[in-house]
Amino acid sequence: MLAVDAGDVDRHGPGVTEATKPSPLLAALCGLLAPGAGLCYAGRWRLALGVAAAYLGAAVVVPLVVVERGLDASRLPDLIKAAALAVWVPALVFGVLAAVVAPPTPGRRPAWRHPWWLFGFVLVTHAGASLAARQVRARVVTVVAVTQQLPRLQLDPPAAFVVVRRGFDPSTLAPGELVVVTREGTEQLARVESVDGVQLALDLGAGPLLQAAREQVIGRAVPARR
Repeated sequence: MLAVDAGDVDRHGPGVTEATKPSPLLAALCGLLAPGAGLCYAGRWRLALGVAAAYLGAAVVVPLVVVERGLDASRLPDLIKAAALAVWVPALVFGVLAAVVAPPTPGRRPAWRHPWWLFGFVLVTHAGASLAARQVRARVVTVVAVTQQLPRLQLDPPAAFVVVRRGFDPSTLAPGELVVVTREGTEQLARVESVDGVQLALDLGAGPLLQAAREQVIGRAVPARR
């Protein structure tokens, strides 16, 4: 009787794969695309979901802590990047290690190693982080970049400002402060020149002073380090 090697069945059987052990190189590449994607590819999908949740949380929790506790808001962009890297880099390393120690699995390719499943994980992770960051910018802080020097508003490059919105009290504004004002559907940086009751005289750097109500000022602006 002719003996059939099980390896030949794996190689030639429909819908099965010869190599069912995850590749550390592919795990590293997946981990570069999104935090936790390497772990997802290696079969540790519960841990991958935890990493993705931590990554999303960093985009929300860090700004909230900085603003609520009155910390130096000018360091906010650096803190958000550090928090993201603190989640992303270890997840990439653990994804590679998980692929190295993962035992081979016979039969069909596991669902978590399917390209469309991995693409969906990457897409949802980045879309969730983008949505979370957008909500934070709308309710807590935002970063305004000034690309050119204005005649009366000389700024030290790089001109980027963190705008604190949450808990902002327009009645506490004083001349000389930098603020961000909503004007013609855009957000513009301005300096408070004078305060008269409920009206403010704002210097936008060029042209006449803008007379604005306190409600048009959406937050204080402090320099942000890049």
